[in-house]
Amino acid sequence: MRHFHFAFLAILCLSAAACTDAAGPHAALITRIDRASLDSTKVLTAVFTLANLGRYNQQISACDGEPLPEWQKLESGAWDKAFGGPADCPAPAIFSGVISITPGTALEGTSGFWEGEPGTYRLVWYQVTGAPLVVSDPFTIK
Repeated sequence: MRHFHFAFLAILCLSAAACTDAAGPHAALITRIDRASLDSTKVLTAVFTLANLGRYNQQISACDGEPLPEWQKLESGAWDKAFGGPADCPAPAIFSGVISITPGTALEGTSGFWEGEPGTYRLVWYQVTGAPLVVSDPFTIK
């Protein structure tokens, strides 16, 4: 399968109330799927926003300087990897560093892959250690 991803860091004005971090530094990163679609050529695409509502920098692993979330598909009641994530990044590119999302900012981007199919998906972003950091709400592609 082939994949693509684009991202850019955007400064968003987040309300002061939303910037409280009562649950600790790792609970402050939230994700939103802004749009998801499957086109006639079987390209599955999701436009996403990762926002840091906390007081600390949040770091996600990157592939060649770009976020590469893992796509998971709901199959028979369990989440199975469909594509992406740190394991799908070629070895030299994985060492390109991490993406740091500072407090009060958001990372907006697009991720996708060819040979997609209808179903229920979610995106998972990982810490540099390889542990999951944030998981999107499920979204359905028809």
